Amino acid sequence: MPKDGAVTKEKILDKAQELILQNGFTATSIDLLIEAVGITKGSFFYHFKSKGDLAKVLIQRYTNRDIAYWENLMSRAEKISRDSLHQLQIFVGFISEEYNDLVKLKCLIASYSYEGKQFEPEVMDLCSQGLVNGKKLVELKIQEILKTQSTIIPVDPESLADHFLAVYEGALILARTWNDPKIIYVQLTHFQTYLELLFQPVDEED
Repeated sequence: MPKDGAVTKEKILDKAQELILQNGFTATSIDLLIEAVGITKGSFFYHFKSKGDLAKVLIQRYTNRDIAYWENLMSRAEKISRDSLHQLQIFVGFISEEYNDLVKLKCLIASYSYEGKQFEPEVMDLCSQGLVNGKKLVELKIQEILKTQSTIIPVDPESLADHFLAVYEGALILARTWNDPKIIYVQLTHFQTYLELLFQPVDEED
């Protein structure tokens, strides 16, 4: 095996992600992919058992990178403020600022979900787990907030984290449909405002 085997595998994954986000999984044939990468079919099958295997490895890489990225944003927010509510608001702000062009609006999990019947259950489970990991990061921060803040209505941390994902993913769909990345910023700003209205400092006299 050539020493650059790992490099070739990454090139295949990079190009596959690009083509799938552009054309969909079904329309991205192995022949189209190997032509775009500039490799032989034998080289493709050295790295991946099948197109389904490629789909699995690709979504694993995508979700791992995605959660690592969100964890980094949360870490940055925690360095800026010691207040848990402010940390979550800063985190949401960081995410909203990332979507400044239409290219960044494409999501591999969403792409897979649109063609869910094309994948093995294990692949769709990985998509689900990717969303769960992101939700858990937000949920844990909400639990921290509730230790020092009261709320104007009862709050379930998991449900509120789901709400964040609903706003985030819904805004992505609107932004793609209307070709307007600013929608992401506007909708996530509304979520930040909702957090401000929802939480309030605990009265120490109570």
